Amino acid sequence: MMAKGYWSITVHAFPLVGAVAYLMQELMAQPATAVLPLDLAMLNTAKSLRSFSLTRYFLEITALGGAAVLVTLSSLILILLGCAKRWRAFLQLLFVGLLTPLLSATAKNFAGRERPP
Repeated sequence: MMAKGYWSITVHAFPLVGAVAYLMQELMAQPATAVLPLDLAMLNTAKSLRSFSLTRYFLEITALGGAAVLVTLSSLILILLGCAKRWRAFLQLLFVGLLTPLLSATAKNFAGRERPP
C-alpha cells in the first residue's frame, strides 16, 4: 500500500508540472526578442525603485545564491546529515543539489530567450 505522503506529493506535483509545461509552451510561441507585458511592467517598476542602496543590497542577496555559497552550505549540511545518520535527507539534498543546475540549464536552453536588460 502506498504511503499517504506519496499521494499528497503526486497530487501537487502533476498540476505544477503541467503549469510549467503550459507556460514554457506559451513562452516559446512568443518571438525571442519580445518582452512580455508582465515582464515589462515589473521591469519598469524595478527601474523606478532603483537606488544605490537597493542595488547594493540586491547584489549582496544575489551573491548568496552564487555557486560558492551554495556549494559550501550544501556541503556543510550534507556533512551534518551524514553525521546524524539521516540518510534519506542526505540523499534527497544530494539528488536535488546535483539535478537543479541540470534542470535549470535544460529549461533555459529549451526556452531560448534572452534575459531582459
